[in-house]
Amino acid sequence: MNQNPVVIDIHNIQKELTEGREIKQTYLFNLIVYSPHKKRTHELKLLLNNVIEKFPCRIIQIEKSADPSANEIKAVLTKEKLGKPGSQVICDLIQINVSESQLERVPFLVLPNVVADLPVYLIWGEDPTVATKTLEALQSFSTRLIFNAAWMGNLQSFATRMLSLLKTLKIETMDISWGLLSGWKDLFAQVFDNEEKIKNLQNCKKLKISYSHENNGDAIGAIYFQGFIASQMGWELTAQEIQHDHQKALCYRYKNKDINVILNPDQNHGKAPSSITEVEVTAQDGTDYMINMLKNPLKVALHVSSNEACEMPSTFAIPDINRGFNFLREIFYQPSGEQYTQTLELISKVDWER
Repeated sequence: MNQNPVVIDIHNIQKELTEGREIKQTYLFNLIVYSPHKKRTHELKLLLNNVIEKFPCRIIQIEKSADPSANEIKAVLTKEKLGKPGSQVICDLIQINVSESQLERVPFLVLPNVVADLPVYLIWGEDPTVATKTLEALQSFSTRLIFNAAWMGNLQSFATRMLSLLKTLKIETMDISWGLLSGWKDLFAQVFDNEEKIKNLQNCKKLKISYSHENNGDAIGAIYFQGFIASQMGWELTAQEIQHDHQKALCYRYKNKDINVILNPDQNHGKAPSSITEVEVTAQDGTDYMINMLKNPLKVALHVSSNEACEMPSTFAIPDINRGFNFLREIFYQPSGEQYTQTLELISKVDWER
């Protein structure tokens, strides 16, 4: 930050925002972020830093106090200067710390400080399928609701509730875990780029997805990706089981042929985009497509081999969706679309806790 945070009177936010405005005031959007605790605030720090570094906007960050007996609301204002001297703009960060007893007051404090006629993106750090008065009030003037399925615990239960919510919700939504798959979805479109290759994928014998396994939520990228592939290929889920070494095995069926899907926790690989480290597709004719992350986390190598030949390896770039414009494009601007709904429908059929 360019300026030190200033503690302000919660009722004088507007006065403090306009004071000392020697630099032009230009915004692209409003961003409201709600965190139920400090751990979630920390998880969102990288996202907010990327936004602040690159885009002039107004951010209102709300964090629920850890003290259940507290009965207060505090506000801190930070102004970040962006750009070169002579063409600088301001990014405002208003941080509100609020006790649980005062949460219902928050929307009335937030709304007057939203820049009019600009999109309002709401990042909700709890389960969006659990209705609260605060969430409903903030949604009423928001353009898009952003959340992360990785925070929700039981994924099967969440997928079921989310499908129900999507039928009635009147604003756009984006699941961060879904947005993080953008690079891998684009990559598969490049690899399986003709009718023959698409048929190899659709009729494959095995799909194995390995993912870096550091935290409990790391499997969600692999879960979403297999669900995306299965739903787009028209596969029908027939069975599920846990194999040894914590591998999750699913059995799909397509045109009377079985397709085995294996989700494999990779203990020997560092963090990768969407946590996915390797994808292997084995076609019915024995052709094998192996895609694995290189040491450079923004590149993957493709190895294609068959019973008759082994092609020269090729390299693809995979955008780091966690940073910069790619992240913002996916999370703030791209629609979730029907593919997300179809993926949730498949995920809701599997007990991921087994």
